[in-house]
Amino acid sequence: RQRFHASTSERNMRNCKGSAMLVPSERRIWAAPSLLTLHYSKFRHPSPLIRSESSTTAVTSVRSLSRQSNQMRTETVILLGVALMLGSCGSSTEGGDPASEQAAEQQKPAEEIRDETYRFNKDGLVEAKVVQDNLCGQDFMPGGNFAEYEKGGKKYQVCFTLRRNADAAMFLSMDYRDALGDQKFVPHFGGFYGMAGETPTLVFQKNRYLVVIAGLELEEADQAGRVIAGYLN
Repeated sequence: RQRFHASTSERNMRNCKGSAMLVPSERRIWAAPSLLTLHYSKFRHPSPLIRSESSTTAVTSVRSLSRQSNQMRTETVILLGVALMLGSCGSSTEGGDPASEQAAEQQKPAEEIRDETYRFNKDGLVEAKVVQDNLCGQDFMPGGNFAEYEKGGKKYQVCFTLRRNADAAMFLSMDYRDALGDQKFVPHFGGFYGMAGETPTLVFQKNRYLVVIAGLELEEADQAGRVIAGYLN
């Protein structure tokens, strides 16, 4: 019996020693997951200090980029302004030089004054000639063909000049219109009737020709204008 108790006690002591030896290892085994979790959480959820440093770096980068973009915009605007100023100065210098304008006018080929007196109607014709400038007595008029008529006790003049193109003839008719007083529009001619000083005058355009009838009332000037227009085809 004593041996039985002794062996039993010995076995219990061995078991206790075994359990005592196992407990620390078990504690280490069960404690390991918490350490791993803590270590993983440090990488997954950085500390507030790390996050604040990264956000500060990002904000600084954005601000520096915005400053660079604003500087580039300012430089672009300045360059455009300088270019516009230089262009305007160059154009005003060229346009405001009377000598260059006069030289350009002199280089333009002069329009030839042709002798087209054969186009005048012979009925009542007194004289027909070519005039080099100031046609119909107007200082702004170029040269052209001039005819003096006397018919039914009335004297009148018929003039026409040939221009480079229809636009040039139209602009010249506008100049003559501005020289007329009490002017009115004549629709079927597309011209104007008014007073050039004390002389009643009809002015109209026919293609490249500018025609002037001076010294007749509107009805008679209308008839004379239709006649000469038929000879200017």
